[in-house]
Amino acid sequence: MYGDTISFLISSGILLYRTAISKLCSSLLFKSSATLKIEPKDKTFGLLFGIFKGYVVCVCIFSISNWFYPYQNWGISAEKAVSFELINKGSQILIDEFPSSEDFIDTKEKIEKI
Repeated sequence: MYGDTISFLISSGILLYRTAISKLCSSLLFKSSATLKIEPKDKTFGLLFGIFKGYVVCVCIFSISNWFYPYQNWGISAEKAVSFELINKGSQILIDEFPSSEDFIDTKEKIEKI
């Protein structure tokens, strides 16, 4: 129960921080944010890519934290969280894409043979 709330608060905090930093950078670059005109299609694409980028960041953070301290040992029931299955599946895909230590050893042996 608290896992959803904590995850929501962290995600909201990251979003607000990122928005503030991007507005600050744009105002510094363009001297005035009033000169920028953002069209609806730009907002739509920004929203879609922002959601995807947030998902990728959450998957990376979960994968790293799960590597050091598995989610089964967390004090909260992470499996009951709304977004847990989606993020866990993304984490498994990410882990499957990275080469294992055996792949590194095999590659080293193949290079030495050449």
